Amino acid sequence: MKEEFDVFIVGGGAAGSLAAQVLCEQGLRVLLADAGPGLDAEQDPRSRNFSYQSSSYAFSEKTMDFFADDDDLNMRSTGKEVFQWMHARGLGGRSLLWQGVCPRFTENEFETIDNGAWTETWPIGLRELEPYYKKVEKRFGLRCFSSPSKTRTLERLRQCLGIEIDHCPYIPLHFRKPAAAFRSMVGGSLAAGLLDNRSGLEIRCRALATRLSYDSVTRRAEALHYIDLDTGKPVEVTARTFLLCASTLETTRILQNSTSAAYPDGIGSHTEALGRFLMTHFKGVSLATGAAMGGDYLRSPEALFYAYFQEDFCKTRDFHRGWGLQVRCEAGGETLKFNNYGEDLPYFDNTARVDRQKTDRWGRPCLALSYQYGTNEENMRLAQVGWMQEIAQRLKLEDFTIAETLANPGRNNHEVGTARMGTDIRTSVLNGKNQVWTCPNVYVTDGACFTTSGYQNPTLTILALTWRACENILREQAA
Repeated sequence: MKEEFDVFIVGGGAAGSLAAQVLCEQGLRVLLADAGPGLDAEQDPRSRNFSYQSSSYAFSEKTMDFFADDDDLNMRSTGKEVFQWMHARGLGGRSLLWQGVCPRFTENEFETIDNGAWTETWPIGLRELEPYYKKVEKRFGLRCFSSPSKTRTLERLRQCLGIEIDHCPYIPLHFRKPAAAFRSMVGGSLAAGLLDNRSGLEIRCRALATRLSYDSVTRRAEALHYIDLDTGKPVEVTARTFLLCASTLETTRILQNSTSAAYPDGIGSHTEALGRFLMTHFKGVSLATGAAMGGDYLRSPEALFYAYFQEDFCKTRDFHRGWGLQVRCEAGGETLKFNNYGEDLPYFDNTARVDRQKTDRWGRPCLALSYQYGTNEENMRLAQVGWMQEIAQRLKLEDFTIAETLANPGRNNHEVGTARMGTDIRTSVLNGKNQVWTCPNVYVTDGACFTTSGYQNPTLTILALTWRACENILREQAA
C-alpha cells in the first residue's frame, strides 16, 4: 500500500533533522527515514567489520556503534588513493560524532575556480546565505568560548606568528567531553534536540533508501523506495517533495540508482557532473609539541583556535585557494597541536559511480570511489609543511614533531561534491535552490550539493543551505 506525505526526508543527520523541524513547524506532514537505529536503540551486539573505519580519529569503544559496518557500505576504491569512507549509522548521523565546530564559508569559498572546460560557479554567494547562517547560529546558540588562559595563549600565538587567529565557533550541545556510555552520547546528538515530540513528523529508522521512481509525464519523482531492515521487505512511499540528505555518497548512490526510461543513469544524469567532482577537505600535515595529546577526540571548547590562510595564499603562483589551521592547546598553552585542513579542487575524474554489476544483499549497486590528489594539493601540502617549520622557529620550539603526509581521502569525514549546484544545467546537477534541474521536486542539501569544498568544516553551510531550501519547499507546497 502506498503512503503519501508532504515531504519525504532521507537521512536523519544534521541536515535532515533541521529540515524536519523547520517543515513541521509550518504544519507539513513529514516522513524522515534513516538507515540506522533510533535514539532508543541499544548497543549492537553483533561482531562487525571495522577494518578501515577503526582508523578514524573518532573511533573508540564509546563511538564504534555509530559507525557503519565496512561490509554494509558496499563500496570499493578504484583510484590511485585508497578512499576511506567514514560513514555514521544511527539517527543523528555524523552529529553523533561531530565536535560541533561551525565556521562559516567566506566570500572566497564561493568564488569560481577556473579548472578547465568543466569550470562551474556557485549559483549563490555569501549575501544569499548569510541570513540563513544567522538563523542556524541563533537556533543552536553558536558561541566562542573564552577563558583567561585561552586568551593569553591566543595573544601569544598572534604576536609570535603574525597571523590572525580566532576563537573556535561551536555549538555547545555537540562540543562535549566523552560520555560514559552509549545512551548518554545519543542523548546529546543533534537529532535528539530537534526531533523529540515534533508534531506532524513520522520517523522510520532502519529504513535503507534505495531509489526514487520518476514519472516522465509530470517530470517529477513520484515515490521513494526503501528496505525495511528489520523485515527485509521493500516499502514504497509517495510524497509531493523529496529531500535527500543521506550524506554525500549515499545521496549520490540513490540518485544514480533512480533509473528510468528518460534517465537510464539516474535522476540528475542529464549532465555528466552527477557522480563527479568528489572533494574531501584534505588533512594530514600537522605540528605537535611536547607529550602526545590526550586520547579521546571529543574535547572541550577551550582547546581550539582557528587561523585562516585562504586570503594570504589564494593568489600564489604555486597553487589556488588555501587552507585553515586548527590549533589545539592544552595545559595552559604549554602543549600545542596545529592541524592543517586544505581545500582540494573539484576534478572531473574524482568520482563516485555505481557499479550495477555488483550488488549487496539488498540489491543496491556497489559504489566505486576513484580519487587522486592533484598537483595543486601537493603544492599546498608542501606550503603547509613549510609553515609548520616556520611556526616551530617563531615559537622557538625544541620538542616537536611535524607530520608531512596527507591522510587517505575520506579520513576527515567531510567529503562533498558529486551532485553539485550550479548556474548551467549542462554542467551541474542542481540549480540555485538545491533542486535537481530536471526533477524539481527532488532537493539535495547535504555535502553532495557543494560546488567547491572550502577548507572549513562544512556542517554550518549544510545547515544554512538546508534551511534556505526548506523555505523554498514551503513556498512551493503553499502554491
